[in-house]
Amino acid sequence: SRTSDAPCPLDAYRHIRLDAAADREYLRAVRPQYKTYKKAYSEVFKSAEAHLARAKSLHDEMEFLYNPCVDFDGVYSLADKYADVIVG
Repeated sequence: SRTSDAPCPLDAYRHIRLDAAADREYLRAVRPQYKTYKKAYSEVFKSAEAHLARAKSLHDEMEFLYNPCVDFDGVYSLADKYADVIVG
């Protein structure tokens, strides 16, 4: 059966519990480090999302300014012309 965590379209044949194979002592020892890394990852990811959102906003502003000034028919015509030259 499928879950949202495993979007594979195939039905499960066998369930393997990987947590049962893990060394519990080792997991206990590295848990604080794991939590630190997980928190750092989350912060970096949030920062990246904010930077991407800002980049998108700036892109939209620039596009709003130049879009009316571009001859898109001419651009597409040139693109078609050079595509024909490249493809042959």
